[in-house]
Amino acid sequence: MLEKGNDKSNISTNKNTSKNDIQLDNTSNLLFDTDFRQIIVIGYGKVAFEIVKYLKKCAQSNEIGVEYIEYEKTKMSNIIKYCIDQGVNYSVIHDKTLLGEKLASIKDKALIVSAGNKFLFPASIIEKKNLVIINFHNAYLPYYPGRNAITWAIWNNEKFVGATWHYVVAGVDAGDIIWQRKIIIDENTKAYEAAGNVMKAALQGFEEIYPNLLKGNVASYKQQKCEKMNYSWMLPNGGSISIIEEPEKIYRLLRCFDYGLETVVGKVTIVDGCKEYEAIRYNVTDICNIGETVFENDWFHIPMNGRILNIKVRRSNLDSESEIRPL
Repeated sequence: MLEKGNDKSNISTNKNTSKNDIQLDNTSNLLFDTDFRQIIVIGYGKVAFEIVKYLKKCAQSNEIGVEYIEYEKTKMSNIIKYCIDQGVNYSVIHDKTLLGEKLASIKDKALIVSAGNKFLFPASIIEKKNLVIINFHNAYLPYYPGRNAITWAIWNNEKFVGATWHYVVAGVDAGDIIWQRKIIIDENTKAYEAAGNVMKAALQGFEEIYPNLLKGNVASYKQQKCEKMNYSWMLPNGGSISIIEEPEKIYRLLRCFDYGLETVVGKVTIVDGCKEYEAIRYNVTDICNIGETVFENDWFHIPMNGRILNIKVRRSNLDSESEIRPL
């Protein structure tokens, strides 16, 4: 069940969230007085895209200019295509110095919405009195600031992940919290399932806080001290695991790297003695009819607490053997 703000109830990730369900539609009754003259969205991905579409519908009703800025290089941006089709102002600025100069040049009061954004706002921008900067972080802060929060939460066997909207300050993911929600996960949750529910919650959160943000009366509170920061180059277990590790641990590593069709944190390496394999896909069979790990036709079959963990792998030095062998 979804709950607003800081209430203690949660949303379960046991049901998959369709990308088509992740959207903002409630744009009625959003006419009000505001000092903001411009809203800028910086970032990429589903949350940034849906917020741009939401603002196109409602912010312009208040005669507030909307602009999207692409900072991360992408092969094909659906957000840019949407902006072109719908007449939304946009900029493509992949240089941090040029982006900083653009933001520094803003004279009117502006709200900057950071979602899926890797640009670190310099102090000179954060301190500008006419700018209010908020950021979406895919964790229940102060837990898991930094990168790949969902991956780390699953790896660490947490009971929940989360979504947080907070003000941007000099420290990474350290600003006052405006809104947040816990999302329950379990021992079978995959990263893409958790991420889908986190994005859905984040969009609902933005819809809740948006009117008060523009009215200037949104409530917020200070974070507790942040935990250890996770950086992009840090991977759970170094991104590899031995086939003789506990099956549940192998399964957990596979799940925390599993973002579906997206490659977010790379691939899992399975180590079997002196051989290394790349995990291509995996599944779990509910009936276990083997007593030990078996390798057959590029599949590892691993007994796991009454079930079988099946992992399809590939390696660069494949030979012509097609043996079935216990490990």
